[in-house]
Amino acid sequence: MEDKELTGGCYLLAFFLTRYLNERYGISVRPIVGWVNDGTTPHMTSHAWIESSSGITDISLTKTEHPEIQLSGALLIFGRPIYKGRAAYTYHAERSREALDALRELEEQAPGIVRMKEEEHRFMQTTSLDNALIKEFLDGAPPGHRYADLARLMS
Repeated sequence: MEDKELTGGCYLLAFFLTRYLNERYGISVRPIVGWVNDGTTPHMTSHAWIESSSGITDISLTKTEHPEIQLSGALLIFGRPIYKGRAAYTYHAERSREALDALRELEEQAPGIVRMKEEEHRFMQTTSLDNALIKEFLDGAPPGHRYADLARLMS
């Protein structure tokens, strides 16, 4: 990986940190694939982060793929904000009723995109529940983004 910037990699980073923290430091965390909301609309975006008894760790919202649409969020380490983003995201296991209504409206405009993102979310949720699937996901990542590549960056 030439540059060390990664956007749109919340699933990859959550799965990587889950495995890395456990293997390297014996720290047990859970990857969570849920929903975030930036407080500006009822829309909720699929997102992944890790959780432990110490709180949420989220390193991927600080630089979003489309900053003009999705505002940057805080860098959270064990529930503590290290860097404040442009939006104060809330984290959810399920969508709110308002978010579901907004999703239905969006689906009328772009049904193919919504269907694809919903399938991706379900796949990532299933992957997050199984360490073997997490390993398979990380092993199948593009060159420069595989587990060993990311682990080398941590050295």
